[in-house]
Amino acid sequence: MKSLNYLNRFILLLFSLINLNVVLFATHIVGGNINYEYLSDGKYRINLYLYVDCQNGAPNAISLDEIANISYFDALTNQFIENDQVSVLRKTNVSEVNYKCLEIEPNACVQQFFFTYEKNISPNNNGIIVSFQRCCRNNSVSNI
Repeated sequence: MKSLNYLNRFILLLFSLINLNVVLFATHIVGGNINYEYLSDGKYRINLYLYVDCQNGAPNAISLDEIANISYFDALTNQFIENDQVSVLRKTNVSEVNYKCLEIEPNACVQQFFFTYEKNISPNNNGIIVSFQRCCRNNSVSNI
C-alpha cells in the first residue's frame, strides 16, 4: 500500500511539473538588434530594438521586457564586467518592414521596444562584448 501512495505522489508531482512548464513557457520575442555609436571621449550610445509578438505572447512576459539588462563582457576571456538595467523608451506597433525577404502576416501584432542610453566605456586590450540576453523566442521564428 505504501508503494502505491508513493506512486500516486510521483505521478502528481510529474503532472504538476509538466503543467508548470506549460504555464511558464512564454514565446513572445520574435527578434531584435543591438548596436552602439561612438560619441566622443569614451562615451557611447547603446541602442536596443526588441521585437515582441503582442498577439501570441503572454502579457506578463511582455511586461517584463520593459526593462532590458545590457551586459558587458571581456571579449577574450568572456568574463562578466558589468550590467546595466535600462527602461524602455518607446513602444511602437510595427506595420511594415524594410526587408524584401520578410513579409508581415495578416493580423500579426508586432511591437518594437526601443531602449537607448549613453555610457562611458573604457575598452581593455581584449575588447568588450556588449550583450542582451533573454529567454523565450517565439516558435514562429524559423531561421535560427
